[in-house]
Amino acid sequence: MPIDQDKIKATDYLTESLKLIVVVVTILMTGLLTYHEQVNASNKYYFYGSISFWLITLIWSIINLNLLINKVYRGEEDAIKQSDTKSTFTWVTLTLIIGIVSAMFFLFSLSDSNKEQTIQTNQILITNDGIIIDGNFSGKIKILKFKDGIIKEVVIN
Repeated sequence: MPIDQDKIKATDYLTESLKLIVVVVTILMTGLLTYHEQVNASNKYYFYGSISFWLITLIWSIINLNLLINKVYRGEEDAIKQSDTKSTFTWVTLTLIIGIVSAMFFLFSLSDSNKEQTIQTNQILITNDGIIIDGNFSGKIKILKFKDGIIKEVVIN
């Protein structure tokens, strides 16, 4: 009994979508790893969570691709409709979405203190690391802090 052309197309689309997921997850992981190296993140749980979910996505995508290729090679009809194929693809999609949401939480949890800020005048240089004052400076410096000791504002007159 010949295999229906629609079933072949559906299997092709599924395998191509799984390949696309592998490429997209690889790009997302590379981007997040590169960005993570450039910032000083205090809360890394979301970062490790997103990387973990994306690794699971990659593994399940490769497993699902191998299952589909083996089923088609053996000549099984309705390879795409079998429950293991559907459930694996569902888990791949779910872990991809959870990884993206976790990465968004990681990126939005970064505080403004992680961004490099430099302000320079003739006599004062302000960076994230501190304030450098020229010896000829005459004026007042007022430092306002939060209760936990983090500097809220620096006023220079």
